[in-house]
Amino acid sequence: VPSRLLNQTHGRAFNVHPALPDHPGRDPQHFAFYEGATSTGATLHRMDASVDSGEIIAVLEVPIDRALGVLSFIEQSERSSIDLLLNTVPAILDDSVSPATGLAWRPEAKTTRKQFLDMCRIDPDMTADEVARRIESFFNPGYRSVYVELHGFRFVYEPDT
Repeated sequence: VPSRLLNQTHGRAFNVHPALPDHPGRDPQHFAFYEGATSTGATLHRMDASVDSGEIIAVLEVPIDRALGVLSFIEQSERSSIDLLLNTVPAILDDSVSPATGLAWRPEAKTTRKQFLDMCRIDPDMTADEVARRIESFFNPGYRSVYVELHGFRFVYEPDT
């Protein structure tokens, strides 16, 4: 959102990010899962012109069972986002929200859509462990996201059913 529009809100533009502050940016749940996260959640923050960089108001963190897979991880992040918003709406409405102490974004970890798409591409030179890790973390059956390209042809990963 451009600064000129955010300035018109006088600091009252908020966003609920569907991940913890150590995973700012696009598709954070996939990257958190890839890095081995054992908890997920949501982050409420004031919006700033730079994505996921504004003052953190509140965080809701919940443990997850990694064995349930990345889609369960994403669903829990979304549930946490709704819970966090519902819990903080009264303070937003009466203008009593204040920044959380001791919480900060990890800006060096901010991810982009291009990085997500790059992680979906399997290279034939990757180890079997890396291929499995990427499939586990970035495959989404609704998007047929993980693929390999050979000689100008794209082959999309489809799990055995």
